[in-house]
Amino acid sequence: LLKSKDGQPQPAASFIWESRAPRRVQFFMWLLSQRRIQCRVNLLRKKVLDSAVCEVCSSDVETSEHVVFGCHFAKEFWEKLGFSLPVDCSALFDDLSSFQRPSHIPGKHFSTFIALCCWKLWKRRNGVVFRSENTTIQNTLETQARLCHAIVGVEPLIMYPLYSANGHMGIDICLGPYLIFYVVVSDR
Repeated sequence: LLKSKDGQPQPAASFIWESRAPRRVQFFMWLLSQRRIQCRVNLLRKKVLDSAVCEVCSSDVETSEHVVFGCHFAKEFWEKLGFSLPVDCSALFDDLSSFQRPSHIPGKHFSTFIALCCWKLWKRRNGVVFRSENTTIQNTLETQARLCHAIVGVEPLIMYPLYSANGHMGIDICLGPYLIFYVVVSDR
């Protein structure tokens, strides 16, 4: 399904279609990799909207890249998961398999994990835009952990509340024996 005019498969094809993500998430990832999700830039191009400015951050135009990598909430989301995003994330869209996996995230279901993270950011964006939801980073990360657990099926999902010596409260979220991420939630 992801072939160019000359019949050569795109690098993102196996990363998307061989993941264990639900089909609707795989299709979303295909649209995302083609920059075809219904972000404000695409809706402006179709003359559905008058402005392409992101409704979540109001600081930049809302492109596909902006929704999942550029918006301040998305940047914080990836940072909390331990990812270091490049300054120019457009290369990630050309080859999603080039996404650098942090060492604390298991490689077995990495493509599924990335797909579910992008899906969660899209769903969170839609909640803000259409339902005026104000979901915190903590809630987003916790629901993301539950979603990954449900899709990948690794038992058990463990969330350990931790207090550090400097007064920060955080959560270790584990799938099976793997520490998926540590999130600093708040100061005491």
